[in-house]
Amino acid sequence: MASAVHFGTSGGVALATIMPGIMPKLHADASLRWAAIALGASLPISVALDNVLLVVILLAWLLAGHWRSCLLRWRGQPVAWAALLLLALLLVGCAWGPGSFDDRLHFLRKNSHLLLLPILLACPWRARDREYAVAAFAAAMVLTLVISYGYWLHLIPLAATNNQSPDNPVVFKLHITHGILMAYCAYLAAIAALRQDGWRLRLGLWAFTALATFNVLFMVQGRTGYLVLGGLAAWLCFERLRWRGLGVAAAAGVLLLASAYALHLPMVDRLLAMSVDYQQWRVGTGGETSIGARIDLYRTSLELIAAHPLLGVGTGGFTNAYAAATTTHGPTVWNNPHNQYLLTTVQLGVVGLCALAALFVAVWRSAAKLEKAPRLAAQGLLLTIGLGCLLNSLLIDHTEGLFFSWLAGMLLGPSEREGDGATIATRQSTFAPPP
Repeated sequence: MASAVHFGTSGGVALATIMPGIMPKLHADASLRWAAIALGASLPISVALDNVLLVVILLAWLLAGHWRSCLLRWRGQPVAWAALLLLALLLVGCAWGPGSFDDRLHFLRKNSHLLLLPILLACPWRARDREYAVAAFAAAMVLTLVISYGYWLHLIPLAATNNQSPDNPVVFKLHITHGILMAYCAYLAAIAALRQDGWRLRLGLWAFTALATFNVLFMVQGRTGYLVLGGLAAWLCFERLRWRGLGVAAAAGVLLLASAYALHLPMVDRLLAMSVDYQQWRVGTGGETSIGARIDLYRTSLELIAAHPLLGVGTGGFTNAYAAATTTHGPTVWNNPHNQYLLTTVQLGVVGLCALAALFVAVWRSAAKLEKAPRLAAQGLLLTIGLGCLLNSLLIDHTEGLFFSWLAGMLLGPSEREGDGATIATRQSTFAPPP
């Protein structure tokens, strides 16, 4: 009995000694985990809530103070180093070029979401954390889809604006962002449907996939969504059937376009408008149409790259460099070329383009090491952003850029088996170094 009392007393003293150090870190870890999960629900809906959650994530990470563990985890994470390298180049790029202080600060702020990648990659997410995060994003997209159909079917009143109407029933975001996120969510639902054993849930997932696909193709006006959805469908078919799958995807695409043309669906008009815009384009008049603007931007961007091939015009230098190169082409001045690859190369040269390519390659290679479902999700994410970057500068767009960094960090971070570890600290700390 005496030994038992002695053991209990000493154990209580020991616990009282270590608890003040453990508890703040546990609270910080829990705050980071749940804020990161909640960000999945916020991204498709609210920029303001995104920013609040990002502040919580950053503060929780700083308060947790697991610096050694972060370095240990980054050591085996090329994605983290690739993101930090691109951020470092953007910072160093402020040292040259015609960009004003405000322009440089603007582009640094726009790319600051890349810092979220190494922060999230340092956290060993549990399997259920990833599931919660994806479920939070899916729930927000289900809400978006329901409201979008409500607008389209005139079940929910909508005051038409330039960016929103029953003929373009976007909800929380502009049509480009809406189409990109909805296309990716349709892809996630298809992956889940293929892996389900119960026919009821499988049928529900396929129904959502069909409704989301219809929303992208025939309801919302974003043509970037067509490209992303087609690329994701082709990749999923290739993953299932290899080269025969690409044949199936191509045949399905031809059948879809033929049916849309026969039924005079708006999708065909939007695609044909691209040809009309191109035929009407003249140098310096591109601002009059979407396609014309992109042709002018691409043409001038290539001229700037040819003039500054190695290091570019510096971070934030695009606006002034473009204005100087187009003084005889009309009054329209842009702050990005609506192509992420061109924007990066104009500002940081071939060095910057290689850094961007290194980030994308690192994400793909890290995804290849995951189990099938998260692997497909991560590869689909990269395809979504990679294809979207052909027509838009997605990494400087708040929602798309943050979505890439957030989901890549959640999916590619190391896993922690719940219950691992022999002490309170290692069992409950999300930043404990791997065994």
